[in-house]
Amino acid sequence: MNSLKCFIIFVVYMLSTISTATIDKKLVCFWNPMASNRNGRGIFTVKNIDPHLCTHVVYGYFSADSDGTIYQPQFGNVDEYYIYNFVHHRKINPSLQIIASIGGPDFPTDNFEKLSSDASKRVAFAEKILQFVKDFGFDGVDLYWPYPKGTDKTNFVKLFVEVSKLLKADNKSLTISATPNGQNPLNMYELNAVEKLVDFVNLDIARMYDIDGMYSYAVPHAPIRSLPYKQNLDMETIISMWISSGFPLDKIIPGIPTYGRSYSLKNSYIFGVGAAVIRNGNRGEYGAENIRKTSILPFNEICYNLEHNSNWRRLYHAESGSPYAVYDVNQWISFDDIQSVLEKVNFAINVKNLGGIAFYDLDMDDFADNCGYGNFPLINAARREIFNKTDTATEPQPDYTTPNPEFSCRGRADGNYQNVLNCRTFYTCANGFRYTMNCPGSLYYHENVDQCLYKSNNNCVVP
Repeated sequence: MNSLKCFIIFVVYMLSTISTATIDKKLVCFWNPMASNRNGRGIFTVKNIDPHLCTHVVYGYFSADSDGTIYQPQFGNVDEYYIYNFVHHRKINPSLQIIASIGGPDFPTDNFEKLSSDASKRVAFAEKILQFVKDFGFDGVDLYWPYPKGTDKTNFVKLFVEVSKLLKADNKSLTISATPNGQNPLNMYELNAVEKLVDFVNLDIARMYDIDGMYSYAVPHAPIRSLPYKQNLDMETIISMWISSGFPLDKIIPGIPTYGRSYSLKNSYIFGVGAAVIRNGNRGEYGAENIRKTSILPFNEICYNLEHNSNWRRLYHAESGSPYAVYDVNQWISFDDIQSVLEKVNFAINVKNLGGIAFYDLDMDDFADNCGYGNFPLINAARREIFNKTDTATEPQPDYTTPNPEFSCRGRADGNYQNVLNCRTFYTCANGFRYTMNCPGSLYYHENVDQCLYKSNNNCVVP
């Protein structure tokens, strides 16, 4: 009897340990609002985000001036309502973490250098980050400085100390996104200090290929295993470097791209991995214009062509664990599909026991099931593998509303404005952003005197 009890206790303990380990894993999904400006099936708005799919959804990317003022780059129809509806997903899934990423692959690195090299600017920038997060209701911040080097490494840590101190005091999270460049990460970051300040690090593994430009050979842009054509940029090697540096396993979050990178072959009859190329590939129809290179195609466009276009043919390079396709006589594209995603997730989670997986970007997966594999097939495949959960299509989806659709701060002068839907609040416009402010106690806002007073204003609604 005692032996049976011991066995049952052991089993319960093991199951609870597995459950806890699974719960602690992260599925981080980056989203770029520029996806709303794509073409046809590629259009992805804030309403396409599934609040039950990922544990963290990251809004990428906000910018910062050299004085630390944070702003959203203006493009197309994206405005402050996008931010409101983005944060609104947490009302549907309260456990979802809503993160703002500041920086990114196109962010001027000299701005980070200026903000981090001066003590007073570091403090001011940290204060502006905290205020920005609180104003819009974000749960935390991701700082994406691709390549700090030299004295930047030390200044980066000093900046992190200031930002972390304020965010942690307000129960907000802090992460960084790093772009591996084939070097030991200790050459780029003071990791012993960084690990104490951040919740985790997202490794944007595929980005180095995009930044590095075209190669003389057709090479997978995010292989799981190494290739002779480009050293130290495969997932296995990058993860091994970070582990060897002593960085905690649960804080390493390797990234998987949901886009492919194409080349134009020199000889259409020689199309295997390593084939000679003459230039970048042709631009896709969906217009993934936010990914720096015209040779970038989102997965939803790739899988659609593979399913519906007999001119496209999928192949697989077992040595590197990379799918690729050939099409239009001389076009060659590498990409990740369900097979390669599962192999990467298995390596990162089951073999190396890392903290989770990140996807770059949410909006380039097949979010509308154009290919017959379900919505978000790549991310859902990772979700099933990590959490042993089913797809999210049947779970409740958000009801998108805006607090005052008629009011926008775009084009308005900085200042305070009446909220006609609730006179206990008012709007403050600053640099094109709208902030909702509350009058204290039972006071009402009066726009004509720009004050909160006791007497109700007849021009607005009293809640």
